[in-house]
Amino acid sequence: MLCSSCDQFNTEIAIRSPPQLSRVAMSVRQAVAAGVLRYNSFESDRELTEQRLFLELDLQGALPDVLRYQFDCPTCGRCYGLFVETYHGSGGRWSCTGQLPPNNSFKPTPASRVDLIQALAGPEPRRGTR
Repeated sequence: MLCSSCDQFNTEIAIRSPPQLSRVAMSVRQAVAAGVLRYNSFESDRELTEQRLFLELDLQGALPDVLRYQFDCPTCGRCYGLFVETYHGSGGRWSCTGQLPPNNSFKPTPASRVDLIQALAGPEPRRGTR
């Protein structure tokens, strides 16, 4: 699927040096500031608790041992990740990680909501029978 908003980010980039990490991160920061990409703090924090927010990360200072940040395109829902291991210097990558589900994919329709309630409640007891 082509997306005029985020297609320039739909590539895999191997990150092998601090200057390369800085260039990629600055490009992503600009895209977040422009609304082209959206920083997904929930997914980012779910993987590494207590890591700094992406926009607060000091790229010129000491970096944490591991960086794991998630982003998505508000236009098409494509997801991206920035994953870097800095401690041992093994590097990392920027890549497309998948697709957000459609906005209504988890919303049951009124009919299915009734069916779900009935299924959870079980069969109604019969009245007047022994």
